[in-house]
Amino acid sequence: MSANTNVYTIHREFWAWGDSYLISDAKSEEKLYTISSTTFSWRKEFCLKDMNDNITLRAQGQGNWFSFSYDIFDGRDKKQGELSQNSVWSTRNYGLKINAGNSYDISGNFSKTAYQFSKKNKTIAECTRPLFALTRKYTLNILADLPENEHKYLILSVAAMDIILQAQSAG
Repeated sequence: MSANTNVYTIHREFWAWGDSYLISDAKSEEKLYTISSTTFSWRKEFCLKDMNDNITLRAQGQGNWFSFSYDIFDGRDKKQGELSQNSVWSTRNYGLKINAGNSYDISGNFSKTAYQFSKKNKTIAECTRPLFALTRKYTLNILADLPENEHKYLILSVAAMDIILQAQSAG
């Protein structure tokens, strides 16, 4: 991975079987990760993998069409955090907690897909998606100086929220 990558493109693959995303450095277009759902998991489990197909993070979900949460595990299946939906309908808010002691609030306009990750009321990252596009393509801009390992949690969270919003709009 590029040492100074702070802007990522998270592109949902159009012809994929299940939920599948390709993550690239937005500037160099270098492919960095993939995210794919476990076959027949019905959006309940998916993995962030490096380009050598090694699992770096895995999300396992629980909930129903109205309220989701995901436990996040590392490549050795040790629980490392949680992404949870704090409210539903017009005022959706999410929370990301990482075992390293970092907690993020995620808020914004999810229907127009512009939202922020904040920590202690300071914006850490912004995520946007064009409203009209053939496939879902997000841009995640990490504004703060975060350890590179935490970038992976933010990337996985973007895909998880996309999956949640799709499931809720289909239900």
